[in-house]
Amino acid sequence: NELIFAVSKTADPTGAYYIYTFEPDAADFADYPKYSIWSDGYYETCNCDRQKVTVYERAKMLNGDQTAGFIVIPSITNPNSNGGFFCPQTLFADGQLPPYGSPQYMFDYTDDNWGAGFSDRIRIYQITANWTGKTGTLAAFDSLTPKPFNSYFTGGSMSDISQPGSSTKLDALDGFFSYRIPYMRWSNYNSAVMCHPVNTGTGSTIVSGIRWYELRQDTTSKKWSIFQQGTYAPADGVSRWNPGIGMDMNGSIALAYSVSAPSGVYPGTRYTGRTKCDSAGIMTLAEGTAISGSSSWNSNRWGDYSHTSLDPSDGITFWHTNQYMGAGTSLRSRIFSFKIPACVTTGITSYDLSNLSLTAVQSGALMNIRATGLPTDEQLELDVFNMEGKLIHNERISPVAGILDVNLNTEAFAKGIYFVRIVNNRFQRVLKVAIQ
Repeated sequence: NELIFAVSKTADPTGAYYIYTFEPDAADFADYPKYSIWSDGYYETCNCDRQKVTVYERAKMLNGDQTAGFIVIPSITNPNSNGGFFCPQTLFADGQLPPYGSPQYMFDYTDDNWGAGFSDRIRIYQITANWTGKTGTLAAFDSLTPKPFNSYFTGGSMSDISQPGSSTKLDALDGFFSYRIPYMRWSNYNSAVMCHPVNTGTGSTIVSGIRWYELRQDTTSKKWSIFQQGTYAPADGVSRWNPGIGMDMNGSIALAYSVSAPSGVYPGTRYTGRTKCDSAGIMTLAEGTAISGSSSWNSNRWGDYSHTSLDPSDGITFWHTNQYMGAGTSLRSRIFSFKIPACVTTGITSYDLSNLSLTAVQSGALMNIRATGLPTDEQLELDVFNMEGKLIHNERISPVAGILDVNLNTEAFAKGIYFVRIVNNRFQRVLKVAIQ
């Protein structure tokens, strides 16, 4: 019942790691663990007998301190009496971290198709961690009403999605938001994107589609609202499920997922997406195939650990990890990357992000920050944050001829890693810079 963490010592993922072993609950196996990065900790939820949120001491773990501890916070139970797996999700900060001490948020949903007393709702909980006293709290914060959906498949039997030439059906992984819920900070709002499978079939025919949302948080009131939502379900009889969603630093949204159908489509992996310029609620990128399946699977268990990540090196490359069926009933994994084409608009608010780049390096007592390919004469904010999300420097600046050049004095900066961000409400870029 232990959990083992490896935290990179350097910027090289093939290099050395600090290793930590924790046992938050010796009597309860942490099934289906899901993790998120926040400024004051690594947050973990699970499909556990005793539902809990565990927060691990990130500040110490980054520095190899083996006294790093954890906080266990009692969580909510599965609201769906028909359900099997249940794992609510916390926010995973991409790009700039929130200020240290910012509350974390956790999300689940309910569905009126679950029975009497239920309605279609997104439920939001607020989590606070106190490392001084090693205590934490979790409390209901808000709820939102989405457009109607049906997430009921077969009532927890885990036999939902059809395959060619087989009576074995695959688990739809329904009843909770899929991993991850990426979080991103913009100039005057915060965003979170999330998704889950829905049954778009009719009668006894099950065809899974994917319901997805972009939520935005007002930075003053802290309230969340649904900015846009949609259901991705092309009318071709193919089930799309086991999704992972992400947002890049242009505001584009990516969606990758498993596919299968009763005939012609063995379990494989595809992807789609949309730019920030597109009309709300639709995926506009032509569906791509990462890998096609070649046979059917002989078990109903499927895809528990797939997800979509954003590459921190450029802020626009997505990586998706999923499983698929090779020849001869061989279960295989595929890791692949893709990008959403840059958003280009015309007219008064025109901008083109296809050639945008940001570099930041230390040079003596200065940090040289340079960005090129920027929208001409469009005001930006230049921010520098420490590893705990504390704002160290902020200025408003307008590029000249699409170029930004700043030499920032860092004599007062402590030695360590810093985030450099250029941002407005159209796009952002974030880099990590080491100050020696």
